[in-house]
Amino acid sequence: MEIKNLTSSEILAQINYLEKNISKGSVTYLVNRMNRLRVLKTSLHRMAS
Repeated sequence: MEIKNLTSSEILAQINYLEKNISKGSVTYLVNRMNRLRVLKTSLHRMAS
């Protein structure tokens, strides 16, 4: 699902999940999760303003 189609509560749920499970998996997977977190947080910030 694209981020622009998510509600703020869905974005927060994804951020929470990613932050809890950030260290599981390979380095590539870790980098992808970190990038996803960055994009989600930016999107949430834009929704709030």
